[in-house]
Amino acid sequence: MSPRRAKPGARDRILAAAVRQIAAEGIDGVRIARIAMDAGVSTSLIHYHFATREDLLAEALDYSYA
Repeated sequence: MSPRRAKPGARDRILAAAVRQIAAEGIDGVRIARIAMDAGVSTSLIHYHFATREDLLAEALDYSYA
């Protein structure tokens, strides 16, 4: 029996998706809808976790350095 891996939480999936989108599109090309699709969440859930697009992108950059 293989050990079960914990699925990353929604917030971590959103941040990881944002980092990937920043890398692919550049900071000005990032769209919330693309991040949501990549993370497998709704745009509403992104807005639940992050007040603004700028808050999300700033935290994503911090997340990428961690």
